[in-house]
Amino acid sequence: LTAMGNEDDYYYGSICQGAGNENTFLVDEEIDHTATTITIEYSASPSFSQLWGFSHVGVYIYRCDPTCFTCSGPAANQCKSCYALATLTTSSTCVCNDNYYAVTTSNCVSLPCTVCTICSVGCKTCTAGSSTSCLSCLTDYYFYINKVC
Repeated sequence: LTAMGNEDDYYYGSICQGAGNENTFLVDEEIDHTATTITIEYSASPSFSQLWGFSHVGVYIYRCDPTCFTCSGPAANQCKSCYALATLTTSSTCVCNDNYYAVTTSNCVSLPCTVCTICSVGCKTCTAGSSTSCLSCLTDYYFYINKVC
């Protein structure tokens, strides 16, 4: 069998030890999902009278970083979409919107794994919900003692 490098490559020859030639095609699909199960179905055209089969089948499922809703890989900078109240950045990371901070469930089993929770009054960005966790203030609010806006 000849190695295939991309979706345009195929092998023409006998791979099933038969007398004839077979066509082999590489199928590479990426599907965004949030499901916990997967069903893969294949069908051939009714006019297709030849036998067909599968060889070298691989299914790769990426568990997204907890900050991502959907992703193209497991890293935090491979997000394709975000949870509610978060925005996808140009670097493919999810960041909670202004006035919210991220709370991520450790060992997350069910979605959502990250929830954007509101900051204390006056905070534009914060690390937690307490009034002393503000990193920056909303318009018309200013820092005073202990990072309180």
